[in-house]
Amino acid sequence: MDIYKEWKKINEEKFSTQTIKKEEIMNAISKESSLTINELKRRLKIKIYWALFFITLFIVWFIFSLSYPTVLPLIGIVLACYTAGAAMLWTHYRKMDSQLDMTQDTLSTMKNNSELIKKALRYENYFGLVTFPIAIVCGFILDDLYAGQTIIEAISQHNFAVKFIACVVILVPLLHILSDNMNKSAYGSYMKRLDENIGKMENLV
Repeated sequence: MDIYKEWKKINEEKFSTQTIKKEEIMNAISKESSLTINELKRRLKIKIYWALFFITLFIVWFIFSLSYPTVLPLIGIVLACYTAGAAMLWTHYRKMDSQLDMTQDTLSTMKNNSELIKKALRYENYFGLVTFPIAIVCGFILDDLYAGQTIIEAISQHNFAVKFIACVVILVPLLHILSDNMNKSAYGSYMKRLDENIGKMENLV
């Protein structure tokens, strides 16, 4: 018996078995990650639909307010903000993959999808920091605008500056925290699962 040949054969069989198991594990991670990415993408799509719903409401509001020209600039600003936000979400949604292809660099694709969803939610938080103060302004001066006053006239009375600053200091952080918690509830577990799979894939690669 040639001990060297036997030893070499055993090692080759062991390596082959390890390679097969490694590929099976990678395939399993890839399939699970595909499901996770699809769910994240689906939830992001729902968020886009909500944005489109509000855009539609603002358009209807704009149309019904055509006889009140002092209100239109404010509605236009809100509509522009929501349109920009929806466009940003749609851009990130379109870039996400629906399925992982093992013939490509799966790990890079997983990382790219993880970064896209994180960016979309991060930008949405920034969007909220802009739109929340605008919503507060609307709440304070809308009646005055419908009464025929301009935006400048409306914000120049009723201690507007003091009320606005107080509300921004109190409400904006609270609304930001609420929005962040809602995103964590809707996306957090899936994002964590995807990041864990990325870590597992990195260890295998």
